[in-house]
Amino acid sequence: MNKIFLIIKREYLTRVRKRIFVVTTLLAPLSLAVVTFLPAYLISHSMEEEKIALYDESGIFSGKLENTPSIIFGHINPNNVPYDSLKAHYAEHFKGILRIPANFDINAATDVEFYSADQLGVITQSDITDQMNEVLRKMRLEQANISPEVMEKLNTPVHIVQPELTLGNAETSTWLGYGMGFMIYIVLLIYGTMVMRGVIRRAVFQALRRALAGEVPRGGPGGGRAAPCARRGGAGVRRGRG
Repeated sequence: MNKIFLIIKREYLTRVRKRIFVVTTLLAPLSLAVVTFLPAYLISHSMEEEKIALYDESGIFSGKLENTPSIIFGHINPNNVPYDSLKAHYAEHFKGILRIPANFDINAATDVEFYSADQLGVITQSDITDQMNEVLRKMRLEQANISPEVMEKLNTPVHIVQPELTLGNAETSTWLGYGMGFMIYIVLLIYGTMVMRGVIRRAVFQALRRALAGEVPRGGPGGGRAAPCARRGGAGVRRGRG
């Protein structure tokens, strides 16, 4: 245990007190935050505008799906444009075709077809699905003679509000506590890694020193105290003549 404490003290004096340790401690959380949030930021700001042809043979969703910053719907009238003709020429103006069949039932789960040579993105698919589900929800409420106003009242949530006089700086203190705790974790992680490297380096150094000194561990290489090898030409037990 004394050797371990000596190694901890040595690592503190030789590494922790250097500027590079402080810089690494400060940059490690920032690097982790960048790696975590940067991909999501780039994905949200690099989404291209996608034009989708809405071919609604049922008439349920015609004029009810709204455009978003990343999705633009082109409403195609099935009575004027055959589906096969649209499939042959859609790529000139649209990324794909969203086809709702004529037998689409609002009360049953029915799949709709997206025809395209490209894969539909997960975010785009989620936005389209959310809009379609909202349209179906409103239609089902109308069938049940429940107005959207009544349904909105039923879904009104309860919120707990704390006055600012009693709130004080509790929120700031909470976030500061989280930040300091994370900083302490990073410091201990980096310092612990350095200590373990010091322990391993010391063990390797001792093993090399014994090997160079010609010492072999007693009881084999597995452990035990090292015993010096017998030197050639050294003192030994003489055989008696007889």
